[in-house]
Amino acid sequence: MKQAAILSHKLPRRQQKELTLRQRQAASLLAAGHTIQQTADQVAVSEKAIDNWKKRLDFMDVVRDAEDDIYEESLRLLKRVAKQSILTLVSCMSEKYSAYVRVQAAAKLLEIGLEVTKHDVVDERLAALEELIDEQYGNHRR
Repeated sequence: MKQAAILSHKLPRRQQKELTLRQRQAASLLAAGHTIQQTADQVAVSEKAIDNWKKRLDFMDVVRDAEDDIYEESLRLLKRVAKQSILTLVSCMSEKYSAYVRVQAAAKLLEIGLEVTKHDVVDERLAALEELIDEQYGNHRR
């Protein structure tokens, strides 16, 4: 307990307190892609206040955490709809669609397949490099 109090005195005064409700709302809005002006209007503060908050490490940590949450939720959604999306593209390749639509659907499927393959290759190469580093230097890098 004493040590926590001592450590908190080492932090700049502005970082010792938790964020206010408005600051947390602003962080969420910024993470979602709102401009400073839009965020200031929605949270009912000045743009200068938002600019000042953005200079705070604790505020920007909350913005980054909110961005990470948005990204993770987007990935979960993408995983849920991926199969249906692929099936839709495949169905667009049937004779009931124009040649243009069939070619576009086929091209998109090939593009996606190639990108997935590239990512798999990169992942494999990265794993091999990590293994070589571990062999060379041991497990001291973590």
